[in-house]
Amino acid sequence: MEQLIGMTDTAFLGRVGEIELGASAIAGIFYIVMFMVAFGFSIGAQILMARRNGEQQYREIGNLFY
Repeated sequence: MEQLIGMTDTAFLGRVGEIELGASAIAGIFYIVMFMVAFGFSIGAQILMARRNGEQQYREIGNLFY
């Protein structure tokens, strides 16, 4: 999906100018970095919650969720 957005940006912003196209590329990389950081935290939290569930420490799952 990200490649499709990049191709669309190139098609439209390439006609405007190089600076605008570069700004769009930097914003796309920033978006990917922020998404991957949030995705990593969510996966890590799921692993810790599953571990607490297996240990039958149900009250600590809420603390991890918050």
